[in-house]
Amino acid sequence: MTKSVLLIFIARIRKLNTMSWRKEEHKILVTKKIIYVLYILVIVCIGIATIIEKYKGTAFVGDNIYGAWWFALLWAMLAAASMSYMMHRKLYRRVAVMLLHVSFLVILAGALITHLTSAKGTVNLRMNSETKEYVDEDGVKREFPFALRLKSFNIVNYPG
Repeated sequence: MTKSVLLIFIARIRKLNTMSWRKEEHKILVTKKIIYVLYILVIVCIGIATIIEKYKGTAFVGDNIYGAWWFALLWAMLAAASMSYMMHRKLYRRVAVMLLHVSFLVILAGALITHLTSAKGTVNLRMNSETKEYVDEDGVKREFPFALRLKSFNIVNYPG
């Protein structure tokens, strides 16, 4: 009697483990599908932006697509889904693979920081003269926290 109860108990535990494995596998598959959909959306947006850039110009695309809140949100969702997938798949056990994927997240974080804190402008460089200022998009002169100097400038024309 005790042996049969033990066998039934073991069978139920195995069934529960199989069910939880299936739920976990379902979560991973859903996350993977979300990542695929987000990647496709990013690729389509970049492709459309390239076509629009040809007709409307780089400034228009930079402001209305690459600089738009929804494009940043799309990248953020992709990064979050990727991190979730990495944790579910326990990629931290495979250091090289984890470092590769984390490097993409670091690049995205750097792009976000640049987007939020950058300043655009024009610098006039002259040979061997130092400059510490630039003119921003509004025409206002601003200073760098460092100096720039153009030491050499060569134009190389290649045949063809």
